[in-house]
Amino acid sequence: MHKLTQEEITESAAVLGAGRLQLADQDLQNFDLSGINLVGARLTRCNLRGAILIKTQLTGATLEYVDLQRATLTETDLSRADLYRADLREVYFDHTNLAGAYLGSADLRGAVFANQTDLSEANLHFSDIRGADFSDAILQGTNLKQARYNSKTKWPSGLLPEISGALLYEK
Repeated sequence: MHKLTQEEITESAAVLGAGRLQLADQDLQNFDLSGINLVGARLTRCNLRGAILIKTQLTGATLEYVDLQRATLTETDLSRADLYRADLREVYFDHTNLAGAYLGSADLRGAVFANQTDLSEANLHFSDIRGADFSDAILQGTNLKQARYNSKTKWPSGLLPEISGALLYEK
């Protein structure tokens, strides 16, 4: 399989439209996708481990089973994106828009949601949020039903996790 470059992805998105790009199963480890418009793109099972996504547009994108471990997302728009079963361990979300995103069964252990990262109306049911830091996140309307948290999970001031629908899981 041809190893893609950032320039090839950018040019293909401009010609075809980002929503028509099929980037599933691509190895984009440590790739810099900063500033690229990938609205509606399909990145299922894509390896984006350690990738840099600064001001990347991924609104409505499909990122099911994607590996984004230790990636950096700064001012990235993932609103209404599908991140079902995504591996988001130790991802640093900095002022990222995840409003209305689907993160069901995602692995968010050790993820940091900094600088007002917006998770309003996001769905995190059945996700693993042990050790995640939500202390500066916007969680208005977020579904935490059956999400597993532990004593290392940090919450915004005023949120009692035991009445949020999340489950304490110390294992």
